Amino acid sequence: MIQTCLNCFLDGEKLEIMNYEGFNPLQRRPPYPAKPAQEVVDTAFTLLREGFGSYDLHSNNCEHFATYCKTGHAISMQVDSLMWMMI
Repeated sequence: MIQTCLNCFLDGEKLEIMNYEGFNPLQRRPPYPAKPAQEVVDTAFTLLREGFGSYDLHSNNCEHFATYCKTGHAISMQVDSLMWMMI
């Protein structure tokens, strides 16, 4: 993880915003309240210093990191959706 400006991160691509209010991935879990922006940033920097575990596509990827920072729950809707399609 690095700290960079938004325009540098986007590199000409379009910004997509995820609304986490009442976050209920795939309607199988209760909604998780979204943390305030500063708490999200503080959580991300804490995890950067202390670690978030080893990267794993299925259980610890960038989406898990982002949802954990925002909601306190490490979830990947992309992985969950794929797993449900395989069942």
